[in-house]
Amino acid sequence: AYLAMQRLMGMLNQPPSITLADAVSTGVNKPFVVTTTDPDGDAVAVSATGLPSTANLSCVALICELNFKSPGVFVINLAASDGRATTTKAVTVMAKAVVPEIFLVGNPLAKITVPRNQPVRFQVNAVGKNGTAVTLKADRMPTKATTRPLLVIPGGEPRSVLEFQWTPSVPGAFTAEFSASDGYATSKLKVQIEVRLR
Repeated sequence: AYLAMQRLMGMLNQPPSITLADAVSTGVNKPFVVTTTDPDGDAVAVSATGLPSTANLSCVALICELNFKSPGVFVINLAASDGRATTTKAVTVMAKAVVPEIFLVGNPLAKITVPRNQPVRFQVNAVGKNGTAVTLKADRMPTKATTRPLLVIPGGEPRSVLEFQWTPSVPGAFTAEFSASDGYATSKLKVQIEVRLR
């Protein structure tokens, strides 16, 4: 009864709490939630030390989001304060970069067979997975083959598209190689082109 009376009178303050695992695995530009609570219903201010310059903490009421914009392993210290008591928590965050997705539209095996003198045309798509623009380029192509970038409608995940064009004049086995990079990770695609006499 004495403790209950002290709480009612505001004499005994209970510290806020932080709900988050000791170790967190996340992706680059993939925010995750930090939840705080206060037994007394007080407003809580959350802060973090040890954050890299590419990370940020944003809070609305008792819910916060942490977002890491570069890959790595980081040890951060979170603090939640109600103005009278403070709770701290050390957290290890592993932020991973996800390689861009790169694929041949309508041809998942990336294998093409054509007779000589028949035009070859296909589209290569690259999709960024880390929230940043993705650059798609041709690293190796048959002689006289060309590529041109295609317009991409904004919206959704970052995307880049190249159109490949080539008219083979001799039979044989040829390859076209492409790479996609978003500044964090790179992925590659090899397209096999078999040219027959007819």
